[in-house]
Amino acid sequence: MISTVHSFGVHGISGYKTQVETYVVRGIPEFDVIGLGDASVKESKRRVIAALKNQGYEIPSGRITVNLAPSNVKKEGTSFDLAIAVGLLCAAGVYRVQDTAPYAFIGELSLDGSVRGVHGIMAMILEGRNHGFSNFIVSKENSEEGALIRDVNVYGIENLRQIHNVLNEGVSPVKSSRLFPQAATTETDLCFSQVCGQSAVKRALEIAAIGGHHVLMLGMAGVGKTMLARRFPTILPPLTEDEIYETAAIRSACGLKPSLELLSGVRPFREIRSDITKAGLLGGRIPIMPGELSLAHRGVLFWDEMAESDRMVLDALRIPLENGEVRLSRAGTAQIYPARFQLIGATNPCRCGRHLEGNGACKCTPGEIQRYFSKISRPLLERMDIQIPVRSISGEGIQGFSDIHVETSETIRTRVIALRDLQKERYQQENITLNREITRNMIEKYCPILPAAKHLLMQSIGDLGLSMRSYEKILQIARSVADLNQHSVLTEEDIAEAVSYRRSDRIYSVHGEMEACI
Repeated sequence: MISTVHSFGVHGISGYKTQVETYVVRGIPEFDVIGLGDASVKESKRRVIAALKNQGYEIPSGRITVNLAPSNVKKEGTSFDLAIAVGLLCAAGVYRVQDTAPYAFIGELSLDGSVRGVHGIMAMILEGRNHGFSNFIVSKENSEEGALIRDVNVYGIENLRQIHNVLNEGVSPVKSSRLFPQAATTETDLCFSQVCGQSAVKRALEIAAIGGHHVLMLGMAGVGKTMLARRFPTILPPLTEDEIYETAAIRSACGLKPSLELLSGVRPFREIRSDITKAGLLGGRIPIMPGELSLAHRGVLFWDEMAESDRMVLDALRIPLENGEVRLSRAGTAQIYPARFQLIGATNPCRCGRHLEGNGACKCTPGEIQRYFSKISRPLLERMDIQIPVRSISGEGIQGFSDIHVETSETIRTRVIALRDLQKERYQQENITLNREITRNMIEKYCPILPAAKHLLMQSIGDLGLSMRSYEKILQIARSVADLNQHSVLTEEDIAEAVSYRRSDRIYSVHGEMEACI
């Protein structure tokens, strides 16, 4: 007799469908699991036999062959245990195949017959939904997470015996009402109104939020770089429902449950420091797991003390910043992880950190400043769209902070959402949604420029010795500045502000000198 039970596995952060085919024939008792499974899959037969016996079920006598189809796809993990057990129960006549057919079974078995949770449950259920499945039997541990997905019924069980309750007694699926992307607000202790002064930096961050630009903040310790970065997500639009599923699936693959903030539409915020390793940044281990870049997908990655980081680790950012993905190969296994995030970097401009403070505060020599800052390579700096100085606030400025009107994050966010909607409408004929994604072929169409503004741009190119990438970045930034200024055509004002944000182009100038940039 052959029975077929449906299940799903996960490879990286992507789910895949597997048919568990069970064949029992007379002969010397033997149990084989075939279908290109890894060690954990091959070991499943011992877990399944022990689980069935300890739950009081009889193992079908004879030669048992379990095939995980399709056989040309490598199977990983323990998520097929439950389906293999159900297939054997169907072969033994405990359940009818037609009764189990509407369900997908996902879970690991303990030797006593209890069902354990597995990593990547959201990716598997999402893939199952794409294949037309609407009913999933999983561990109770995974049930609440799986029930976050709309249009599916998820049943949580604690042991093999409870499968009967689901199939024959009409048990209600687990319900979850925690997914409210429309309800994402800035109800948080963090707000831009709490930041004293720094109006120029706040404007630069608003422009970055509008166009999706990457930012590098330069300033000494204690001037507010980290404070500003942690408040940046509060001015970003909320995640859409599909984006919530996408980011939650990445966390699920890492064994992390989606946070309440994420399920409410708040974009991910990952904070790393200079001691981050390349594997921690990109991902690694066996099986390959996502790193910080992928955990920041659709959100913000804040990298503090960038100039103190290993240069090879820093340069690993270059391709993900361009392509929005991470490609990894380990032990003959290749994996592609999404990594579309906004990078907010922070660093001292020199070893003492006072280079931008003026008044002779910095005692570093030009050579020392150049050596310190050159740890960040020029190719990486060119990909940091906006570079902005963050200077210390005077005592008078702090004292008068409470006397002036300061915009809240919600006020800024309202403008950002409106201008992002404008970009979606503008680029509806293209495969982009943000100004940062404008390609060289699109510049003439979407970045019309006044003659005087073009003359200023050409003059800046000559003075700074700009690369073609920097030229494109200036126009992308100028498009976001123009949107904020409500200009349909780029003006001198827009170009001048965009050029002022390209601080690294002055650091690596054609004269080869480290400039004060004050």
